[in-house]
Amino acid sequence: MRSFTFVCIFFVIVYTGCTTTVPVTVTRPAELDIAGARTVAVLPFQTGQPLSGTDTNIGSVNIIINMMSRFHTDNRNESVIADYLTAGLTRSVSNSSYLQLIDSTAVMNAMTAGRDSPADIYITGYTTAYRESVDMTVVDEEKKLAEYVLNISATVAYQIVDARSYQVLAYRTKDIEEASMACDSRNALPDVRTLLQDDLDSLIQQICHEIQPYTITRKLSLIKSNSKHPDIKTADTYAKDGLIRQSEELFYSVYLETGDFAAGYNAALLMQAEGRLKDSRQLLSILVADTGDTRAVKALDDVEYEILQEEKLNRQQKEAAGWNNL
Repeated sequence: MRSFTFVCIFFVIVYTGCTTTVPVTVTRPAELDIAGARTVAVLPFQTGQPLSGTDTNIGSVNIIINMMSRFHTDNRNESVIADYLTAGLTRSVSNSSYLQLIDSTAVMNAMTAGRDSPADIYITGYTTAYRESVDMTVVDEEKKLAEYVLNISATVAYQIVDARSYQVLAYRTKDIEEASMACDSRNALPDVRTLLQDDLDSLIQQICHEIQPYTITRKLSLIKSNSKHPDIKTADTYAKDGLIRQSEELFYSVYLETGDFAAGYNAALLMQAEGRLKDSRQLLSILVADTGDTRAVKALDDVEYEILQEEKLNRQQKEAAGWNNL
């Protein structure tokens, strides 16, 4: 399965000055090797700092079972953060093409009863070190005008745990700190969800990238050729029109005929855009050996990385297929 796919059947070409760039959708493997796990539960994120002397290994069975009694806060805004993360992760996993969401209550009940978890992996977490304050600055004493700024900071800790072995696959902490725009009254200040939404969404995305494949968009930039060969202009026009295969074939033909570095380089990048990573690597290796050009060296390193990512993705998919046959 190729990790490069066409965006809307063909590539949209972006112009940056005289440079032609080709946006390509790339499927990345899950950042964690989760041994083909296909089911996941999101246990409700908790609030407040662990009580003094308690085990902070939140992935352990005892901590999960007793989490509600060990973590506590009376701050409603901190609860908003925990609830937002729980809901966001649950929603993301439920929409996943790779993972099946298992009800968290079923997982907790199984653990309490000493039964095997119905989920292959689960996510646990909590917020801690929550702080909020409002800074007031007087801007006009006579008119009694002031500006207010809301400051919020917190740390979110989470673990991703193998439910079969209870091995902690990942433990992460993320510090969040935001300040609102200045407002002319306290009532105009944003709520915690609005202020922290981008940070929390980013964290949700980070966690999801760890447990399942995800897509990104990359841009491969062609370079200008000084060759007077008439097919160079046509090849560039093809690329701008989204005719990637035709453009690659023309650039490669010019390279074979003239040895023009830019034509060969562009052909290699277009091979990469088509998902022909090994062909791209072979051509770039020749260009590096023949010219030593740093652009070819960098492009070769990039293709080598993409090949490793594709191999990892294929391995994860095979592991998932094997897991499902157990």
